[in-house]
Amino acid sequence: MTKKICLVISSLNQGGSEKVMLNFTKILISLNFFVDLVVIKNAKNEYILNENYKNLKIIRLNKKNSISSILILTRLFFTNNYKFIISSLMHINIITSICNFLVFQKHYLFLRETNIQSINLKSLNVFKRIIIILLSKFFYNRNIVIFPTELMYNDFKNKIFNINKYLILPNPYIAKNNDLILKAENTNFCFDNKKKYLLNIGSLENKKNHSFLINNFFKIYQYNKNIILLIIGEGSLKKKLQNQIKKLQLDNNIFLIGSISNIEYFYQNSSLYVCSSKWEGLSNVLIEASFNNLPIVSVHKLSGLDLILNNYKYGLILNSASSQDLLHAVKLGLNKKIKVPPIKYLKKTFDPKISINKIISYINEK
Repeated sequence: MTKKICLVISSLNQGGSEKVMLNFTKILISLNFFVDLVVIKNAKNEYILNENYKNLKIIRLNKKNSISSILILTRLFFTNNYKFIISSLMHINIITSICNFLVFQKHYLFLRETNIQSINLKSLNVFKRIIIILLSKFFYNRNIVIFPTELMYNDFKNKIFNINKYLILPNPYIAKNNDLILKAENTNFCFDNKKKYLLNIGSLENKKNHSFLINNFFKIYQYNKNIILLIIGEGSLKKKLQNQIKKLQLDNNIFLIGSISNIEYFYQNSSLYVCSSKWEGLSNVLIEASFNNLPIVSVHKLSGLDLILNNYKYGLILNSASSQDLLHAVKLGLNKKIKVPPIKYLKKTFDPKISINKIISYINEK
């Protein structure tokens, strides 16, 4: 059987879903597969890739939207014999499913879900919601769906529709730096050894709940003015959050860093990771924080957090979303009273080779 694989992603935007797909790409290359990495459109803040791998071909479609990629993707699927195809994000999954359908289901297609879709669909108007559900129901049951957590699968099955063929595959993580992704060595931000740093990474959008974190940081500031909050990411709420910080007069203690490529620099120099998200699929950032020995405090119980923290033996979940509970958690974290999952457990749980082997085993059993 062919050793050629195709991975389809929306863009190289510096997000968690894209990072997971690039980890898949790297491990497939290391297993001597030939990989076509299809990037549908460009993004403002992209991962910079090392394109020197002989068995990696990056196919940039440079489309303005995913729908306009159907013709060229269908042609690509028709002219190649891939062992399997993986796509990620619901709208891209539907597009790749359409293309595979047009070539008579020629390839094994794995559709990777990344979010709690019942929550995501609520943000759409009724017409769009119905169209997406009908399309996904028609195409998803013709392919294999990957869910990073059991909770995400149950949410999809119980609140949207049942899935005939699926796999539960946690996000693959490469413990050592993925050298497929090039990183800048320098940053404009300098750490001060006299200060303690809290870290939060995520797009500046409503689901990440940064407004809560900024509002409730004031009590932490009153407790210790040498505690700094770093928020890394870009998004539509950036201006609003900047104004919020200015209004609270916390300009010297809360910094919006923007998108960066050398994220390990921030993991390694921070004391505590504070997650404010209202919901997540399986947070790539929380996996990375744990691998970098950074204790985790989360405002809410999130999908996949029990997996990362080994049934909550490690980390800390707030009893309530209050400034008092947040301050208490920060004190515990800075005093090294919050444990980090052992690296042996993390490597076993998020081993990328296990994910790939499960996909290959699934195909070989058919």
